[in-house]
Amino acid sequence: MTDTCHTPLGVHQVIGLSFTVEAGCLSFTAVVIAAGLVTRNAIAERKQPFRTHADIYIGSLLLADSFQAVGAILDARWVSSQAIWCGTYCNAQGAVQELGETGVAMSTLAITIYTFCCLFLRWSPSRSRVLPIFWVCIIWTYSFLFFIIGYATRPKPKNGELPFIDATPYWCWIRDSYALRIPGEYLWIWITVITSAILYTLVYLKLNGFIFKSDGSWHIITISRRKPSHHGTPPADQNAPTPNIRLESHVRNLSELGERAASESKKMILYPCAYAITVLPQTIARWAVKVNLEIPVQDRPFAVVGAAVSIFGLSGFINVILFLSTRPSLFRLDDGRRRRSQSAVGSCSRCAPLRTVGGAVNPSAELTARPTRIVLRESSSSSASSGK
Repeated sequence: MTDTCHTPLGVHQVIGLSFTVEAGCLSFTAVVIAAGLVTRNAIAERKQPFRTHADIYIGSLLLADSFQAVGAILDARWVSSQAIWCGTYCNAQGAVQELGETGVAMSTLAITIYTFCCLFLRWSPSRSRVLPIFWVCIIWTYSFLFFIIGYATRPKPKNGELPFIDATPYWCWIRDSYALRIPGEYLWIWITVITSAILYTLVYLKLNGFIFKSDGSWHIITISRRKPSHHGTPPADQNAPTPNIRLESHVRNLSELGERAASESKKMILYPCAYAITVLPQTIARWAVKVNLEIPVQDRPFAVVGAAVSIFGLSGFINVILFLSTRPSLFRLDDGRRRRSQSAVGSCSRCAPLRTVGGAVNPSAELTARPTRIVLRESSSSSASSGK
């Protein structure tokens, strides 16, 4: 074994990696519990759990979260040994982390695009599951082939050669000298972060009535203050729409979206925020470890890196909590609650059932199922004059 394949760890690094292991255990436990709930629900209803496009995409995300969590748990060996070295165990950790981290990024990207198409473009998914299965197969085929080809075409740790998977330096992953890190993970992480921020912002604006489509054209509602003239009246602009017209368009659009739109829009912003919070610190920390390379690994500060990696290890736990609390219908975990609610209000003529696609709630239809009642109140002076 060569020195390049053996990295001793300091006490503070061992303590930091212990928190990473605990975060991985928490995420893996959360994913297992979610999978158990889905399985129980499927057995009780005698139906397969993956019945919609969203179910398949989120199933892929949770599977990737489990790989990522296992990769963090494998740090336990380095904690107990207080050192990292090349070998089969190191290669296994590198493979699991590559599959998990890339899979999480690409699955999150698929969910982002799917949500945007449903809520912004009002696309109604078909009953066929060929499309989501195809994209999920693309995600995992890319992840597996990338690692297999990279590992097979790179030298093994023999005769002083640099391996494909090495200590980097606090865990095993693709060696620093290989540019494959970028297409293997970093590229997909940043694409997902940027795309999620842009698309979910557009969804948020539309669900709140700031963007709407009318007569085949998109319109933006803007609120601006105009400086009054010397006579106390705003400058006239015959071509610009009046505030009343803008307000009427805004109210009309909000009426079409309904109460569920406002609630759904608040949930949408959580997804890019959660992914960015877990990913960005870890990505920055990985680049930060390249600073002060002349200092021995065991003497380098690890507090910031350890905190970032521990937060990253909580990705699976955060995703499970987020999906189960904000969108439980995606895995049919609220079917019993929905049935009780529907039976309680079934005789109410004002409560219209949600439209479904393929037996599942259609996100685009769900937003318009309960329109908001808009009441325009007259001023007190007008009311007084009408009562005379």
